[in-house]
Amino acid sequence: MIKRDIRLSGEDRRVLFNVKNTIGIEHFYTTCRWAFCLSLDSDIDIKRLDGSSDGAVEISWDRFGGENANLYYLLLLDEAKRLNLKEDEDSLYDLLISHIRRGLNYLKGNKELKTLDGLSSRAFRKRQLELIK
Repeated sequence: MIKRDIRLSGEDRRVLFNVKNTIGIEHFYTTCRWAFCLSLDSDIDIKRLDGSSDGAVEISWDRFGGENANLYYLLLLDEAKRLNLKEDEDSLYDLLISHIRRGLNYLKGNKELKTLDGLSSRAFRKRQLELIK
């Protein structure tokens, strides 16, 4: 489990406010969950970034994961295994931050994702395509 707070940068904070105002997601931790999942869903391998930041936004792991914290941890662990990364806390933390940041950029730059309907249709579209095959 991730034991330290998720620390995001000032730029990440600006994107979080932009998404909050555009889409209407009230809490940063909810937006970060969506960002993490959108990034995991990408077919493009993640470019791992250093997880350091100025801490303009801090979210505890428990707040980020909520009642599904174990699920998010298992998704993160699976991604680390898929990428042949170490599974220690530092590596997992950096991978988590990298996915959140990439997902935030997806939310910021994709017009389809500017509404809750757009987000939810994106989430279910891939599953629907898998069911059709």
